[in-house]
Amino acid sequence: MGLFPVLLELAGQRILVVGGGEVAGRRARGLLRAGAVLRVVAPEVSPELSAAAAEVHRRPVCREDLSGVRLAFACADSASVNDQVAIWAREAGVFCNQTGQAESGDLRLGATWQQQSLLAQFSSGRELPFLAQALRDHFAATLPAGLGERLPGWTARRERSLELEDRDGLSALRSEIRAFLGLPEAVQ
Repeated sequence: MGLFPVLLELAGQRILVVGGGEVAGRRARGLLRAGAVLRVVAPEVSPELSAAAAEVHRRPVCREDLSGVRLAFACADSASVNDQVAIWAREAGVFCNQTGQAESGDLRLGATWQQQSLLAQFSSGRELPFLAQALRDHFAATLPAGLGERLPGWTARRERSLELEDRDGLSALRSEIRAFLGLPEAVQ
């Protein structure tokens, strides 16, 4: 498995979603939360997806639909359509997530947990998505209450320490965060 974990800044980026049904809708909701600008192409598009997308083309997908997009999500009900989108995307140098056939695309999604600015993703490649989902749920269940409320204060302290080049302040913050999570002191 040659996967590399990465978080992408998608605000304002044009993303192609091929398909107009439930799976395309789920992908679109996540992309919209990240601020992406969606181009949706499918013969039939749900009203929710149609209302959320910047562009909607009610027709079969074509190679030109990949023009100007950063990522593609092949979510059509047809495996052959998704296969073709993945081929075109690779030829165009666009990363593609292919629903149902993760190994055919080059962009994979894991089980995601998010609380405010905290984000964690779990993956087992494509082999055991249920394991990744269980790990995400276990992780979320083990987090202490009140974590989200502490984020703004911790963030402000970090920024202030960085501005003042205060290594002791950063060290104290690191220790406080680790103690809150029940972890031992970090080895420097």
